[in-house]
Amino acid sequence: MTDQLLTAEDLDRIEAYCAAATPGPWTYSVDRETRRPATLYRDNNDEHDEVDIANFDLEWTDSYQAEALANATLCSDARADLPRAVATIRDRDAEIERLNEENRRLRERIAALVC
Repeated sequence: MTDQLLTAEDLDRIEAYCAAATPGPWTYSVDRETRRPATLYRDNNDEHDEVDIANFDLEWTDSYQAEALANATLCSDARADLPRAVATIRDRDAEIERLNEENRRLRERIAALVC
C-alpha cells in the first residue's frame, strides 16, 4: 500500500471484493472464558442463518487482548463501512467535477465580458 490517494481503479477493486464477499452485517463472537474474539460471522438476527466468515484461532497473551478486539471490530465494521466509503468518495468526486466544470464556464463568461 502506498500513501497515494485512491484512484478510480482502486475504488473499482474495493467495490468488486465487497460485492464478492459474504453479505453483511458482520459481527464477531467473544469467547466467554478468555474474553477474546473467537469467530467473525454474518449476523442476520437469526441464529439458524449465521454464516462463519473467519475464525480467530491465535494464541494470545493478555497484552494482545485489546488489539485482538480492535482487529475483530475492524473486520466486522469494514463490511458495511467500505461500500459506504467508496460511495461517499464517488459522490464527492462527482461534485468536485461538477464544481470544476461550473468554475470553467464562469471563467469563460468573465473572460468574454472583460474582452
